[in-house]
Amino acid sequence: MPKNILTDAEVKLTGYLSEKKYPETFRLIRFYDEEDDREFTFLTNAKHITANDVANLYKKRWLVELFSKSNLIPLFRGYIFNFLLVPILTGH
Repeated sequence: MPKNILTDAEVKLTGYLSEKKYPETFRLIRFYDEEDDREFTFLTNAKHITANDVANLYKKRWLVELFSKSNLIPLFRGYIFNFLLVPILTGH
């Protein structure tokens, strides 16, 4: 197991409704990110790839989401300004 993978275990939901609705097992992965000095825990059903691949996929996913949020919010604000305020200010 790579040094940054702290845990790679198979877990099962044990609550009555949880177990009934999803009887399959999950994979619990604890990952230590040396760059940010942070620990992450992932719960996934991806059993066909390595724990390191799961951690890297989640890391890339969050980078995409952060990029999208940081670029869409100013765009959205500009859209709202143009859509609502420009017609009011110009009388159109």
